[in-house]
Amino acid sequence: MTGDGQGGLRLAMERGADVSVAGREVHAFLAKRDVPDLAPFNIVEDGEKSLWISYRTGQICRLKNGEATVFGEADEAVN
Repeated sequence: MTGDGQGGLRLAMERGADVSVAGREVHAFLAKRDVPDLAPFNIVEDGEKSLWISYRTGQICRLKNGEATVFGEADEAVN
C-alpha cells in the first residue's frame, strides 16, 4: 500500500487487484482483466502520479490515467 500524495490510498492486493481510495471515490483494476493475477512485489508512485507494480515473475504494471499497461521481459526499456 502507498499514499497517493493527495490524501488517498493505493492498495495492491495479494491476488493482483489494485484499489485506489480517495475521499468517496474508489477505483479498481481487476486481476486477470486489467492487471496480472499475481502477488505484487513492490509498488511505487512516480512524479506523474502513475502507480508502478513489480512482480517476482519479472513483469511490471503501470497504472496511469485509468489504464493498465503490463510490461514483460521482452519489452525494451524506454529512455
